[in-house]
Amino acid sequence: MKDRSKKIERILQVQKKMHEAAEWELADISRQGSALDQERKALIEALNDDDTFHGLFVDAKVKRLSRLSSEADQLARRQAEQTAQVLAQARRLKTTERLSGKLEREARKAEERRSFQLLLEAFARPTDASPT
Repeated sequence: MKDRSKKIERILQVQKKMHEAAEWELADISRQGSALDQERKALIEALNDDDTFHGLFVDAKVKRLSRLSSEADQLARRQAEQTAQVLAQARRLKTTERLSGKLEREARKAEERRSFQLLLEAFARPTDASPT
């Protein structure tokens, strides 16, 4: 029973690490999305500016804006996939936690039964209380 408990505890620790890694990946994707949004806003502001050299760079800025839009779409797909992964990891973690709790309860009950059995055996033993 102790081996089983140790194994499930190790599995629980691994599940926690995997869930944490998935959450970190999702946070990283979110940061990348924020950076893309900021760059897109900066390009749009630059396109709206009335600058004398504005006409020279319009095509490059429009192309960059187009690339940023496609990157944002890819990032949105990655974020959706990663969100699903985080949820799946959370379910696995919760299942492992339930299993760990169940094993702990079973081990505690087995220990209580064993202690009770020892107590009964101690009371059932004949005592040498005869006055001689």
